[in-house]
Amino acid sequence: MSKLPLVVVPPVKSAQEARDAHNRRLLTVLLPIGMAVHCSFVPTFLLFGVPSLALANLGSIAMWVAAIWLRNKGRVEAATIITQLEITIHGVVATLILGTLAGFHLYLLIAAASASIVRVRGSSVTLVANVFLLALLVLWGVLAEQPPVPLHLVRMFAVINAVAGYAFLYAIGSEFERSTARGEVALEAANARSEAILHNVLPRAIADRLKAGSGVIADRFESATVVFADIAGFTPLSARISAEELVRLLDSIFTRLDAIAAREGLEKIKTIGDAYMAASGIPVPRADHAIAAARFALAARDAIDAVAAETGHALAIRIGMACGPVVAGVIGTSKFAYDLWGDTVNVASRMESHGEPGKVHVTEALAEMLRGDTELVERGLIDVKGRGEMRTFFVVGLRAHATIAA
Repeated sequence: MSKLPLVVVPPVKSAQEARDAHNRRLLTVLLPIGMAVHCSFVPTFLLFGVPSLALANLGSIAMWVAAIWLRNKGRVEAATIITQLEITIHGVVATLILGTLAGFHLYLLIAAASASIVRVRGSSVTLVANVFLLALLVLWGVLAEQPPVPLHLVRMFAVINAVAGYAFLYAIGSEFERSTARGEVALEAANARSEAILHNVLPRAIADRLKAGSGVIADRFESATVVFADIAGFTPLSARISAEELVRLLDSIFTRLDAIAAREGLEKIKTIGDAYMAASGIPVPRADHAIAAARFALAARDAIDAVAAETGHALAIRIGMACGPVVAGVIGTSKFAYDLWGDTVNVASRMESHGEPGKVHVTEALAEMLRGDTELVERGLIDVKGRGEMRTFFVVGLRAHATIAA
């Protein structure tokens, strides 16, 4: 498993922060439109002899100015409430004076639409109130007498209000669409990050099973190769260098080992301190797990030699391998871990601890599997802790036909 791929994810916001950001963008569009419409209404109403509406629009302009000031001060919710309130009041007053033919009652539709999209305290009440007032105004318009202005002026206001109403609704709908698109992009990015983290912690096949709702994940593999590697000379080195340098060195080492494991098709199981554990033939069985593990081990040995030459530190890797049946599964509930169990794991660990720096130490059974593909040197019988005498071998190189990964 390699390092996490870089996925840019927007900062996580609270629900209120997300609503405020959405409302702020919406107000940025609506407030200039509202100011322009109401400023144009003042001279229009004066010119056509409706001073009461001109005076009412001065009050509306004051409310729009207050909304702009509140928005600029970061009080988005208060600015939104004032904007919705002004639209409602404006629609009711103008309709009561000019009648429904002038189309001012349509602004209650705008207020209702904004209340359904812009979520602030009292949005549900605002929505219901505007729908109720709209119904009353329509009923009143049916029963009312002729408005106190010429019919051609009423029609002119109807056209103006239709255009302005369309502009408001279009702005609200467009911002809602953009907010939805932004939310989807943020969700996809967050999901990609989650996928990357999950696949970096667990093998992809296991992660897919876990996402699909599998219960206990435990598999038995009849034949796999387990690899343990430890950096010889690392403990005394860690006492001589700074913590930052120590972490950078380990990062350089494990990054190279991760790359080799990915290239050879091995599954990194875990790291403990300066120790590295991997396996070949799990979670997807493969017939060539032994030679793949040998390629990994020899390449890892060369990689550590390269790190030692680059840094000047006396480092060498000690590698132990064993093959046989293993049990693999996911443990934990809050921090998942994919791990291996069984005698093969224990023997591989013993091969590493009883090995020698710069060498790949394997069991006799694994040596038999590698005999036609690798150069082997018999070590002979050694006393292995907890196992007694065992015949073991060192893998010193690959034969020409076994140097390329399958």
